[in-house]
Amino acid sequence: MRILIVDDDVIIRRVLETTLSMHGYKPLTAINGQQAWELLQQDFVPLILTDWMMPSMDGIELIQRIRAANFPSYSYIVILTSLNTQRDIVHGLEAGADDFLTKPFHEGELLARLNIARR
Repeated sequence: MRILIVDDDVIIRRVLETTLSMHGYKPLTAINGQQAWELLQQDFVPLILTDWMMPSMDGIELIQRIRAANFPSYSYIVILTSLNTQRDIVHGLEAGADDFLTKPFHEGELLARLNIARR
């Protein structure tokens, strides 16, 4: 399954890209929400893993744009962020995310949550 990884931190992007590739995912990457949005205008991606705080366009704005768009298919979106208050979680989910994970993340939990999107 193809997955779009959106994070401005190059190390996190590479760790996620390597980890997910090893588990059968086909990752694409973007450095911020704007780059991700431009990619999504050209190509459907069924699974998106996005950071919240990024320059140009943050993860919340990206999610809201995706949900407001008339894409032909649904993209499952997971926020992966260092923000971790109950208010943050509620805000992210209400913005349209399907799931919310905090950094640092546990590989097993990340993979288990991403497997939900495959169902």
